[in-house]
Amino acid sequence: MGHMLVRTMQRIQQALQQITVEEHGVDGSSLYLYGEAWDFGEMSCNQRGRNASQLNIGGLGIGSFNDRFRYDNRQQM
Repeated sequence: MGHMLVRTMQRIQQALQQITVEEHGVDGSSLYLYGEAWDFGEMSCNQRGRNASQLNIGGLGIGSFNDRFRYDNRQQM
């Protein structure tokens, strides 16, 4: 997700909300977006717009893999 802009992820989220059980067999409101929201490469530090990194997706209802938690756990082992 870090290679995508926040507005793109929000559009995907809105499109998922349009999915209905009656038409598609799935309730789009029950789907959860979750991805790897790294801040790196050509998109790092919002170089090409507000990227969907961990720093920028807070409060949007989009999940992110938590590498900080993983690294902290490794250090304690």
